[in-house]
Amino acid sequence: MGKRHHYTYRVKFPEQGWWYWGMHSTNDLGDGYCGTPLTHKEKWKWFEWEMEILEFFDTRDEAWEVEHRLIAPDLNNPNCLNESNGRITSIEASSRGGITRAEIHRKQKKGFFDPETRMIGTVAANKVRSRPLVLERISDGELFPFPSQRKASKELGLTQSALSGVVNGTRKSHKGYRVYNSGD
Repeated sequence: MGKRHHYTYRVKFPEQGWWYWGMHSTNDLGDGYCGTPLTHKEKWKWFEWEMEILEFFDTRDEAWEVEHRLIAPDLNNPNCLNESNGRITSIEASSRGGITRAEIHRKQKKGFFDPETRMIGTVAANKVRSRPLVLERISDGELFPFPSQRKASKELGLTQSALSGVVNGTRKSHKGYRVYNSGD
């Protein structure tokens, strides 16, 4: 049996001036749903936002059509967090060969969110991995310079995600190594 309620909504981030258009179908209007963009999920955790239900519809298809009409004029607005409306892709996503951040996000492990570049996941994480870094073996203090996290993890048999945790400060060490960015 299908869902009983179908609606469009807008999530606004008042302090940043960002917004996100969406639609939702549910049997429980009190389900706590607040939008689920694949590309900017971390913003929901990091910044204050407010959700406004715009309109209710009899069918999911009607809500979907209106959602796409809402998104289309804003696709190339840098403050709009939508990258695609299912039919049209933003210029930014088109410049990546038509690949939206959602597609990148689905194919790769989550990275971290960079509020300045508004990037999440591997796009932002790749920027960090491409920085030179120095690993220190804790047991004897020997230093090992590497051009990237990927190269360090491959040559020393380390887990790249754990190494990332050391670089971004969520872990102190990994398999007996500390990490320093080469500029430290």
